[in-house]
Amino acid sequence: MKSLRDKMPNLSTQQLLESPIDALIIVDQKGVIQIVNSQMEQMFGYSRNELLGQTITMLLPQRFRKNHEQHLLDYFKNPRMRPMGIGLELYGLRKDDSEFPLEISLNPLQTTGTPLVSAAIRDVSERKATQQALFESQQRVAMHMANTPLAVLEWRTDDGIITAWNPAAERLFGYSANDVIDKRQADFIIPEDQRNKFEPILHGNLSQLRNTQKNLSKEGRLMSCEWYYTLLGSNDKRMAALVLDVTAKQRAMNELITVQEEERSRIARDLHDHVGQLLTGLNLGLSAAIEKPSQEKLLELKDLASTILQDVRRISRDLRPALLDELGLAAAIKRFARELVPQGSMSVDVLVHIPQTLERDTSIVIYRVSQEALTNIVRHSKALHASVVVTTSEDRVQLIIEDDGIGFDPNDVATSEHIGLSSMRERIELLGGIFSIESIPSKGTTLIAELPLRSS
Repeated sequence: MKSLRDKMPNLSTQQLLESPIDALIIVDQKGVIQIVNSQMEQMFGYSRNELLGQTITMLLPQRFRKNHEQHLLDYFKNPRMRPMGIGLELYGLRKDDSEFPLEISLNPLQTTGTPLVSAAIRDVSERKATQQALFESQQRVAMHMANTPLAVLEWRTDDGIITAWNPAAERLFGYSANDVIDKRQADFIIPEDQRNKFEPILHGNLSQLRNTQKNLSKEGRLMSCEWYYTLLGSNDKRMAALVLDVTAKQRAMNELITVQEEERSRIARDLHDHVGQLLTGLNLGLSAAIEKPSQEKLLELKDLASTILQDVRRISRDLRPALLDELGLAAAIKRFARELVPQGSMSVDVLVHIPQTLERDTSIVIYRVSQEALTNIVRHSKALHASVVVTTSEDRVQLIIEDDGIGFDPNDVATSEHIGLSSMRERIELLGGIFSIESIPSKGTTLIAELPLRSS
């Protein structure tokens, strides 16, 4: 009786049994295993003797076995070389009952007896895991693009055509994704006089990965935006950018610089008008005392030196109150109010209830706003009573300053005597806070500031 090998004269036995890549198995039309190679043993965990003579269903998970016999019969009615289970997810079952995804290529064998089919089996677990990881990564990227507060843009570097535009970009520029996809971004969000500068970036020629430029919204609003660039892929055919509107930040910084310059000017005036003049007087007095010494003159000069020392301490305290570092916010505000208000002229209540130590920047801002507000009250309000209240909630610190003075029109501060209001607002907003003021003529003024609570 001829062996199976004798029935397949055109088949290379070495090629069949020991493929360097795939596991190979040969079955008859009933699904009985006739030949396996060593890769087959390694893949499924069975020895050759355990496989030969068994039906191939032993290598299939239970859920696939019911239909497998019919599929095998259908194949032998029209045997041809083709992948098995086109459009289906195929799984194998190892000896230890673990499942794994696989691909199977079927090839009918020309024999003189029983029809046979060979199946090349490949474990695709690693590829499936890579595909799943890629899919999950793409899902995460899509989620981040949809939810990030930063505008995200993608475009082709050869022609500048936009390929991606997230919801934050819609909010920032005012254009929907349908408005801009497949259009050149430089044609509508880059001001015309800036397009020549932007053209190299549009085509991926980056001299820097970040810059600040002017942009236009759909409504024609001119904005200052920070752009962060990156080339996508290895062929540099696509580019992406994160875009952040920094218009308010730049305006706040410019105004803060103005406020700082005003503070420096005020300090310079104090030094010149008070300390400088007093020192000049002291110098002249000392010259006169040297020529004509007298105890009375020396006592006058001692008093003058004391006055100069007080002015220098006042200016130093205004620059950076030592009490704020030594005793904290409450003591610093109380000390300032006590020294600012003339005895008996008006009363000032200070209540600071903060269960935790505030961050240094927050404490300084609250102190400076209190300092500016109390100074304005004393100078301009004609109030009999004022109060400063600092409290905290779960995530906010609130400052309320009230007086019962004559009030003023907050909309007319540019022409009124109430200087420093813009300084207070900018200090608060620079730390992400909210500033508001209400003033009613003859009834007084209420200032409210809220800042994010940051504990030190």
